Amino acid sequence: MVVLRLFIIVMVISTILYISISFYSRSKRRAKLEHQWRADLRVGDREAWLREELEKYDHSLKRRLILLVFVLPMAFLAFVSIMLYVQNFM
Repeated sequence: MVVLRLFIIVMVISTILYISISFYSRSKRRAKLEHQWRADLRVGDREAWLREELEKYDHSLKRRLILLVFVLPMAFLAFVSIMLYVQNFM
């Protein structure tokens, strides 16, 4: 029962961290793209170009690595839970 409660707490904290890191990372990427637009002296529809580049970013490895915010704590919690079970009940 304690492990389930801990699991829920870790999921809530991980979700908050994931959302925060995602927004921060996306905003930094958008700022970098806007700077690149000005530096390259591009012409055309800036918003369409930004949308296209951010779509590419959404499918990049860097964006997917943020999911480790969920995976690593859950793997650690599972490992500790298994070790506690083995120590106490086997």
